Amino acid sequence: LALRVRLVYRQRPRYAAHWRDGNSLQADPDALYLVTLGDSIMQGIGASKPSKGLAGLAATHIRQRTGREVYLKNLSSTGAQVADVLCDQLPHAPLDQADIVLVCVSANDAVKRVPLAEYRQQLDELLSQLPATKTVIADVALVKAHPIYQPIMQELADSYGIRRARVMQAFAGSGSPLKVVAGDFFH
Repeated sequence: LALRVRLVYRQRPRYAAHWRDGNSLQADPDALYLVTLGDSIMQGIGASKPSKGLAGLAATHIRQRTGREVYLKNLSSTGAQVADVLCDQLPHAPLDQADIVLVCVSANDAVKRVPLAEYRQQLDELLSQLPATKTVIADVALVKAHPIYQPIMQELADSYGIRRARVMQAFAGSGSPLKVVAGDFFH
């Protein structure tokens, strides 16, 4: 178990560098522009390679569905909470150029038990700054406090008309947890 946890942990700097390098590339003017914000789930931590994580799979799915190239700007960072997305990621997000904004954040807020009033206020501030017609937010990860934080996320997303991706629900019924979680049993 310790080895499996260490292997997942070692992905963090490599995956962050992968996205940093990709973010510096120039976008093809005809490509769909996908901006992703969030935490380690958006980084792809636990996946076999960064492109097999949520951001990479979303870009692949969009490319396959539209037949168009996708330029992915992944601003996520491992360990990010909603406050970090607001302060560190959102200021660098080219929302005016984005065709799609994908957000996956809240797991770390739930794990660290950020006070609910603080979580609500920060998430409300974040969602108010995102283009509702272009944004999709993923459900809160299936952590112990999921049932407490998920209703707040749903209520706020719905109030702004932001679509929700029930990503975690898709994994909940997939049988053995060993099939859908990384070696650290978190990602």
